[in-house]
Amino acid sequence: QIEDTNIYGSPWTPEYHCWAFNLPRTDLGRIWDGIPDDTDVLITHGPPLGRGDPHSRGVKSSSRLGCADLSQQVQQRIQPRLHVFGHVHSGYGVTFDGTTLFVNASAVSNDFARRNPCIVVDLPKDGISPAVVVYPVCELDEEEILDWFRRNEYYQVLFYLEDTSPRLRGDDVVKTKDVPFMDLVDRLRMHRDRDGREELCRALLHLRADSYG
Repeated sequence: QIEDTNIYGSPWTPEYHCWAFNLPRTDLGRIWDGIPDDTDVLITHGPPLGRGDPHSRGVKSSSRLGCADLSQQVQQRIQPRLHVFGHVHSGYGVTFDGTTLFVNASAVSNDFARRNPCIVVDLPKDGISPAVVVYPVCELDEEEILDWFRRNEYYQVLFYLEDTSPRLRGDDVVKTKDVPFMDLVDRLRMHRDRDGREELCRALLHLRADSYG
C-alpha cells in the first residue's frame, strides 16, 4: 500500500513452454481468488483475455492469449482502477472498460526490439476515479526538431528528417496518441536502413521522455 492506494502483483501466467510461474489455465483460478477485493492497482505478468492480448499471427478472438479466469475476476469482482501487464508484446497499448484502465506496458516489440515507449498514467487520489493516460506534448517547430536531433547526435535520423517534405514538427513525431513506429518509418522512407531504424527507436524514446516536461 502507498498512502491510500492498494497495490497487488502476481507473476503467474497460463502455461507457456517451460517458463517460471506458469500453471495450466484450469489451475489459475485459485491464484486469482487470492487477489484482494479492494485492489486499486493490479500488476500481473500476463494480460486478461481480450485486453492487450492478440496473437502476433492472428486477430481472431480464438487467437487471444490472455487468461479468461483473470478477465472474469478483474471485471466482475476486483474492478481495479488500473491493471498493468505485459508478456504479449503485440498487445502493447491501452484499453478502458469504463472502470479499469488496462495497460499492456511491453517495452519490446515482437522482434524484441526496444521500440515501445513508456506509458505514463495518472491515478487520482480520490480513490474512486480510474487512471488516465498522460500523453507527451512536443511543441518544437520544423527547425527546432531538427536542432534537437542534431544536438543529441542522432545524425542518421537527421539525414532523413532534412530530406522529408513537408518537414516534420515535434508533434508529428510525438503526438497526443501513440504513433506506430512503422508509420514513421514509412514517412521517412527508412525501410532499407536498419541502423537508421535502430537509431530512430532510441531517438523516439529520448524525445518522448523529454516531452513530458
